[in-house]
Amino acid sequence: MIDMEAAEEYLRLTEDEIDNLRDPSHVRNLSRKEMLDLFSAHDLDVICCEATEIPLDLHNWVLIIGIKK
Repeated sequence: MIDMEAAEEYLRLTEDEIDNLRDPSHVRNLSRKEMLDLFSAHDLDVICCEATEIPLDLHNWVLIIGIKK
């Protein structure tokens, strides 16, 4: 599975609101712990868990995801 990891808690709501502008079906990004807990709850083994940080400022993020507002 490849997915975005939720931002730190204090930024999480803002990140999810922006993602909702891009994709109205978006619910929320999960934290790493929430993803691992979800796998564990369904008896799925995690073979590898890696993260790649890709710094991106808000202006460029909005351009990339196509928000016109």
